[in-house]
Amino acid sequence: MWSDATHGLVTRLQHASTDESSRPASVFFMNRCCARPTCAVSAAATMSYDYDARIVWIEPLHAEPHPMTHDLCAQHADRSTPPSGWELRDERSPRGIYALHAS
Repeated sequence: MWSDATHGLVTRLQHASTDESSRPASVFFMNRCCARPTCAVSAAATMSYDYDARIVWIEPLHAEPHPMTHDLCAQHADRSTPPSGWELRDERSPRGIYALHAS
């Protein structure tokens, strides 16, 4: 589940004293995974909805998770399709071969 480096950092944080001077200088950030069931790949995009306008947005991964959005890996974000009658707006910057044609 956690890498050895992550486990070591968590262990150091758990055993750190309450004295401010002895706390680690580094900050621990949890890697967010894709919201699709059985996918353990790191999230690369955030998907959100506007139900009234029938729009699905796929954007670069938001800095903070939100309960009304879904984090997706690049593969699942690329393969996402909106429900029938909805519009998909992909706000991510072009990647790979698509980036060559966008410039």
